[in-house]
Amino acid sequence: MKKEITVAALFVAMFVLAVVNIGSVSRLTVGVTRLADTCAVNAESGDWDAAKTNALRAYEKWRDAESYTRLILRHSELEDAGDALAELLGATLNREAGAVRGAALMVEAHMSNIAHIEQIHPGSIF
Repeated sequence: MKKEITVAALFVAMFVLAVVNIGSVSRLTVGVTRLADTCAVNAESGDWDAAKTNALRAYEKWRDAESYTRLILRHSELEDAGDALAELLGATLNREAGAVRGAALMVEAHMSNIAHIEQIHPGSIF
């Protein structure tokens, strides 16, 4: 009977940790996406100082979470997202509104993909 209780407790702990992880990744990806979109809106309206601030905040938010994300996400996803954020920052610093919008869309696509990968669904369990 002790074995069954131990297995059940481990299963519950794993499930709880998975839910906590999903919440953490979701908050991160939504936050980065919002900052990237705000950056693009700022760039399109010609407010380059605000665009730069939001691009830097998105990049830093992603970078600050790196110690956690390196443990739980695929490195290829991390690199692709980091590249998209660097492109967003570069386009913002170069004051290229169209390129900023394109980079923001790439950031959104990568963040959406990361959030989807971390969700619990049959393919992620079996």
